[in-house]
Parts: sequence; C-alpha cells; structure tokens
Amino acid sequence: MRYFSLLSLTSISTITVVLTILCFFMLLSENLKSVSKQLEKEITISVFIEKIPTTARNNMIMQLRKWENVKSVNFISGDKAIKSLENDLSMDMDKLLKEFGENPLPDVVEIKPKSPDDIEKIITLIKQKFTWIIDISYGKEVVTKIIGLSKSFRLFATLLLIVLGTSSLFIIANTIRLTLFARKDEIDIMSLIGATRTFICMPYYIEGIFQGLIGSLIAVSLCYFGYKTLTFRLQELLPFTSFLPGLSILPKIAFKISMIGILIGFFGSYFSLKKNFEK
Repeated sequence: MRYFSLLSLTSISTITVVLTILCFFMLLSENLKSVSKQLEKEITISVFIEKIPTTARNNMIMQLRKWENVKSVNFISGDKAIKSLENDLSMDMDKLLKEFGENPLPDVVEIKPKSPDDIEKIITLIKQKFTWIIDISYGKEVVTKIIGLSKSFRLFATLLLIVLGTSSLFIIANTIRLTLFARKDEIDIMSLIGATRTFICMPYYIEGIFQGLIGSLIAVSLCYFGYKTLTFRLQELLPFTSFLPGLSILPKIAFKISMIGILIGFFGSYFSLKKNFEK
C-alpha cells in the first residue's frame, strides 16, 4: 500500500512540477502580451503637411478615417503645437517667432493604425493619394522591434508548450506504467475470471484524471502565491513597472492548466494501458 501511495505521489509531483512551469510561463506570456498591446496602441504615424486650405485638409482627414486599417485620425495645427511646446518648456515663444518670422512648426495629422502590420501600407497610400506631404514619421525601428518581439515570443511560447506537454506526457505514462507493473498479478487474475478490458482500465483512467487534477490545483496555488510575491518584490525594485493583477488573469489560466492536467493524466494512463494490453 505504501508503495502504491509513493507511486501516486510521484505522479502528482511530476504533474505539479510540469504544470507549475507552464503556469508561470502563461502568466509571463499574459504580461508580455499586455505590454506589447499597450505599445502597439501608442504607435502613431505623424504626417507633416504643408499649409493647405481648410477644405482640402478636412477632406484628407475624412478620407483617412474611412480607411479600414485606420483606427483614429487627429489633426494638430502648427499654432496648437507651438502653444503646447511653450507650456511644456515654460518659456515665451514670441521672441522665437519674431526671429523666424512665422511659426516654424508644420501642421500634423496623427494616425493610429489598427495594427502595426498596416503601417507600411498606410504610408504608401498616403504618399500616393496626397501631394502636400512634407514628411512622415512613425518610429520605424521601435515598430519593427515590437512586431518582431511579438512574433518571436508567440513562436517560442508554442514550441515550449509542445516540448513541455510531450515530455510531461512521457513522464506520467512511465510513472503510471510502474503502477501497472506493480499490480500485474491483480490485472492477470481479473482477466482470467472474465473481467472486460474496460472494467480493468476504468479505475486507472479515473486515477490518472484525479492525479492530473490534484497536480494542476497544487500548481495553480503555487503560481498564485509565487506570482503575487514576485510581482510585489519587482514593483518595489522597479516602481515604474506594472504587472497584471494575478486575480484578473489567473482564473482563465487556472482553467487551462486544470484541463491540461486532466488530459495529461488521462492520456498518460491510456498509453500505459494500451501498451500493457498489447503485450
């Protein structure tokens, strides 16, 4: 009895370790996605335009707002821009304007794209349709890095999930196989007296599911307290950083982890039993 309890404890411990790693990775993934989305929201295409009639400018803004890949359009006049600069710098711009003779700041149309992937397409269309463009700025290097980081992270997340899932399934299957070897005599006796395969296998399926569920619950608990402690310490060291609150993202992650734990336990038992009965 103690031997079987030890094997069950080994299975649950293995599931807990694997799912704890997955859980922490999912929490990190959610935070990185949040940061990436926030940065993407801040991306703005600044279109500097010549002094043109109000009707032509309004027509341009109306056209831009109708484009399906444009989220919002905002116009900032040169006069408004210099007043904002005057407030930010707390200095009188009259002397500067007298030296230049006129406001040196051009009018700007700020465009927020629906997706960073649409930026190049929007800029190409703007250059094709409007002739009074002075310059276009959108922080190309930053945008490229954000898009590259987002794509790389998603690929890495998928690969890590496949590797950890496969390795955990293999570990659980072998652990449960030890249980089957230990109970080989009992299984043989049950087969001899006419017990069906389903009748023999069902307790092991239930045991695998139960072990997966217990392991996932322990993993989620460890992740919650670990994440709470870690984010608290990091915010003390880096007060300008912000993390998603655990209670807002953990329920969704807890459900996924529980399902993964149950599936690992079930398929671990399934493959072990299948291989055992094929012998």
